[in-house]
Amino acid sequence: ELLSTGRAKLAADGRLAGAGLREIIGAADSYQSMLTASLASLLAALALAAGPGGFRGRPLLHAIGQGTSIMLPPLVILILAWALGDLCRDLKTGAWVGATLGAATKPWMLSTAVFLIACVMSFATGTSWGTMAVLMPVAVPLAYASVTAAGLAPAAMQDHLMLTIAAVLAGAVFGDHCGLISDTTILAALSSKCPLYEHFRTQVPYAVLAALITVAAGTLPSSLGVPWWVCLPVGMLLLVLAVRVIGRPVRA
Repeated sequence: ELLSTGRAKLAADGRLAGAGLREIIGAADSYQSMLTASLASLLAALALAAGPGGFRGRPLLHAIGQGTSIMLPPLVILILAWALGDLCRDLKTGAWVGATLGAATKPWMLSTAVFLIACVMSFATGTSWGTMAVLMPVAVPLAYASVTAAGLAPAAMQDHLMLTIAAVLAGAVFGDHCGLISDTTILAALSSKCPLYEHFRTQVPYAVLAALITVAAGTLPSSLGVPWWVCLPVGMLLLVLAVRVIGRPVRA
């Protein structure tokens, strides 16, 4: 689907000739691809559930209704977050925040602040996409205003912009992974027949540890100019040491 929509878009613009995979994927309609993948997944799940030895009739309808009731609250939160993100774009909230706070926000602290805000938002709402939809239109203009006010070189400006985008994505995944109302947390607990709170309680320490190391070995040093090929091995080493020092053996 990504390839077909991307090729169709490039062909309509007259840019298909000589286009590589990166250009095709970049021009693709990711929303349409996700809808198609979701429909295919739904049909596959129904086929497996109704297969030999599976559900029939009323039990199948009951399972569909139960699954729908579980997924409905996260979907409502996601739709409302999309609406808020569109509202921010229409009101040019990002441009206003950038003009207001850009000069006062130092580039070295920007990605860390954005990451922590994204962590809190995703944890509170339970959705990574919703957090991205709300924060991205605000964080990117703020980052551009900040690096422009600091008078950085073009290469450094691009690095800080990419760090800010990465901070939004990483922080959004934090809450989606361990949030109590996150759809992935709920589905993981249900699929493993583990009580939701117990699953949530065991995931939070790992997620918080990863977030702290992300700041200590990722956002802060990267913003100060430390290259990624230094930050990445250091972060991995810190994760291993942290588990070895504060981790406990699994009890059988």
